[in-house]
Amino acid sequence: MFLTSLANYLLLILGYPKLQLDSNKTSSEKVTGTQSYIKLQPIDTSSQTEEMIEVKTYKRPWEVNGNESFPAEFDWRNMSGRSFTSIMRNQHIPVYCPSCWAFASTSAYADRYTISKYRQTGAIDTSLVLSVQHILSCANAGKCVHPVNHPGSVLLAYKYMHESGVPDETCNNYKAVDQECSDFTRCGTCWNFTYCPPVKDYTVYKVDDFGSLQGRQAMMSEIYHRGPIVCSIFATKEFEQFTGGTVYQQEVPSGHYDHVISVSGWGVDAEVGEYWIIRNSWGTFWGENGWARLPTSKAFPNDPKKWGGDYNLNVETRCTYADPILN
Repeated sequence: MFLTSLANYLLLILGYPKLQLDSNKTSSEKVTGTQSYIKLQPIDTSSQTEEMIEVKTYKRPWEVNGNESFPAEFDWRNMSGRSFTSIMRNQHIPVYCPSCWAFASTSAYADRYTISKYRQTGAIDTSLVLSVQHILSCANAGKCVHPVNHPGSVLLAYKYMHESGVPDETCNNYKAVDQECSDFTRCGTCWNFTYCPPVKDYTVYKVDDFGSLQGRQAMMSEIYHRGPIVCSIFATKEFEQFTGGTVYQQEVPSGHYDHVISVSGWGVDAEVGEYWIIRNSWGTFWGENGWARLPTSKAFPNDPKKWGGDYNLNVETRCTYADPILN
């Protein structure tokens, strides 16, 4: 009897059994017991390229003023001694999962949520941690297994957050596995070894406008006015072993990407010149407490033979922004 109960418990944790979806809820930010759960809508992108997936109701800051100047250093981790960035995370535990796209998109969202909330209330609260596992289970934006056939998409993740919303980590903590989307994997809890019901009342966090951008000027404008953005990079074996202490620079072929990070600001190094501040999702033991610095395309001002864009892992060529809706 105990083994049977334990087996049922494990099945529930992995997202089983399949549960009937109650309703199609896409507008409210609070999921209630009477309206129950968000129905997963299949995402049809057969007539769209990924770059065409966006919601845009107003011009971005970099479209309004393309020649805007910015301070030499800007870092959302240290705004007059105050940080607006959420906790660092590790996508590779409890097992390996190429879910960088989900971690980067949720971390950048959480940071922007904190920034927007501060502008509204004057209080800084960096405690928001969104459920990456919910996105893996229900967003139809990427998987842990066979990533070549199911590559993760930041834009599809934000599309799902725009239409349906994502709860915080307490609804479905990260397991680094592919679950079936059900009422329980959207938001569930366990009261003993045999009783693990879905939660009927929980908050979801939604995205308003979202879309793509590229280039140093647009990136700085978006970060400066709205908060961190998400960018694809080409993460080499050498980058994986980076231990910090310097601006990371490595020449890589253009147009190559295999990893996703968020960009939270920029600064100036005495030798390299201008650099980006990026957040990774490989734990605090990697890099510089989980962070790293990459040259911008205007780096190496004293070396006319070097262009920064060749040495920054292509970080400026494929980026995404998303505006949070405040609860």
